[in-house]
Amino acid sequence: MNLVRGTVALVGGGMTAQVLSALAGLLIARLLGPAEYGVYATAFALPSALMHAFLFGLDSIVPREIARKSHDSGKIIASSLIPATFWSLALSLLIVGLGFLLGYPRRIVMLLLLTAPAMGARSLTNLMRSVFRGFERMEADAFIQIANGVGILAIVGLALTLSRSVHAAVVATLLAEWITLAGAVAAVWRLTGFQCDYNAGMASALIAGAVPLGITFAIVGVGLRLDMLVLSLLSSSQEVGLYSAAFGCMILSRPLSLLPSALLPRLSKLAGSADEEFASLCEKGLRYTLFAGCAIGLVTSMSAPFLLNALYGPTFREAAPALRWLGITALLLFVNTYLWHVLIAWNSQKWIALSVLAGTVTALVFSLALIPYLGIIGAALAAVAREGCQLAMLSRYVAKKVRLVGVRNTIVSTLWAGLTFGASLWVVRDRTDAGVLLIIPFAFILFLAMLVVTGGIEASDLRTVRDGLPRWIRAPFSRRERKICG
Repeated sequence: MNLVRGTVALVGGGMTAQVLSALAGLLIARLLGPAEYGVYATAFALPSALMHAFLFGLDSIVPREIARKSHDSGKIIASSLIPATFWSLALSLLIVGLGFLLGYPRRIVMLLLLTAPAMGARSLTNLMRSVFRGFERMEADAFIQIANGVGILAIVGLALTLSRSVHAAVVATLLAEWITLAGAVAAVWRLTGFQCDYNAGMASALIAGAVPLGITFAIVGVGLRLDMLVLSLLSSSQEVGLYSAAFGCMILSRPLSLLPSALLPRLSKLAGSADEEFASLCEKGLRYTLFAGCAIGLVTSMSAPFLLNALYGPTFREAAPALRWLGITALLLFVNTYLWHVLIAWNSQKWIALSVLAGTVTALVFSLALIPYLGIIGAALAAVAREGCQLAMLSRYVAKKVRLVGVRNTIVSTLWAGLTFGASLWVVRDRTDAGVLLIIPFAFILFLAMLVVTGGIEASDLRTVRDGLPRWIRAPFSRRERKICG
């Protein structure tokens, strides 16, 4: 599949799924209120923090192995799915026990019996999605994401119509995750011609290669949700509900950071064999990631009151100061995710582990120091500190592996474009009306124009995007080029 089309499909599907998930969260929040929504968020906080541990890194290893050994795809799939399934069941029980040891109330511990298996099912679905990415079938990955979002929204909506309770919402989420998993497994089996042969030796090799990533991603997950975990232990369910709404708005941008996932198969093929081509692709991916991260981070920060009011209702607007800080987190998270995939392509997962560990320790220190005094704002500042620490370390590691000659120009261009974009959005910083939606596109045009003026976007980038568009869209541009040249 064309790289641009694949990326558009993957990002579009992810964005659609996130919107559907946000709608489900909006429905739960509006019907239950901040306090009960905080209970719902607390019940998912611990399983969500450990979600990456369910797969111990297999969802990053599997696409790489399939891209390199597509003829053994059946063995790769079976040899990763079976061990992951057994481990998911065991980890679900461990999460319930951990919740009890942390001192969660009995109500939360009982809910963990449902939320932990739900996260386990979602992780296995993510493993199936990674298979499609290995085959560069990004549209299938997008379809699964959208189907999951539709299922959660529909089933949760039906459950809350029958019973407006946290328990009903949790049970509905679990059911939707199981249905999505069954469909994803069936789709993968059909893709491989129902030839999924388990191989113990291959399973051991996959797990051995994935365990460093698994430890890393487990730390990533804990670090990413550490602010929420500490908040749930030190603050009221009302504050947990408010911060969960702010975090939910920020995480809407997460699918855009899937650009590195689309590049991973090609980066893996080029790593160690075509250094110049690898560096060129790596630098291009970094440019796209910086531009997208800067734009989405500024929109999140500047339109925080509007996003919270539109998605969760007026009772959640108190979370706007926290969401402004989380907008910075969104930008940093974009870049860090990209740098992870560059290092994965080079098989240098240990550097990711070290940076994530440092970021998690930083988040823990900031959370314990700030949350008791600043509440949800302290939690947001801890998230910024975590991602900033990781970025500093990851940048240093990547610079040792790849020579990126145009990074300084890219950063300068992004800074100028970001300042222009932020100044254009300043007028919407306190607004909650629909007029915000009219201003953002004009501000974004100025952002793109500044990128062109400062050399951030080159003619080759525009041609790449044009070539990836559907034929009926790019046809007028092609005719115009022929007229000019002829």
